[in-house]
Amino acid sequence: MVLVSIVILFYWLIPAGNSLSIIAAILAIGFFIYGPVFLIGSVQALGLVPKKAAETAASFTDFFGHILGRTIANIDIGWTADNFGWNIIFTMLLISCALAIVFLTRIGNTNYVK
Repeated sequence: MVLVSIVILFYWLIPAGNSLSIIAAILAIGFFIYGPVFLIGSVQALGLVPKKAAETAASFTDFFGHILGRTIANIDIGWTADNFGWNIIFTMLLISCALAIVFLTRIGNTNYVK
């Protein structure tokens, strides 16, 4: 998430005409976001449930992450960008990255008991 934050900040500050840098930043965001998504969606969910429910837990986190998360995020980002501009969107994304870093750090130090 630290790398995602850095690339989002880079993307925010890129001059408008620099297409190659914009494409590189978008590719980097997609590349670096997979790690935290995997940690939350698979590793975290599988670590908290019994082995019998592992697939169900992974499926539920994927379903709610993709369906609800994407829908709410798209509506929220679109509405906020229309009403307040893109600077607030990038600020919200960076705050979200900081919160994810804090939460993933706290969760990563937890010992799971089966």
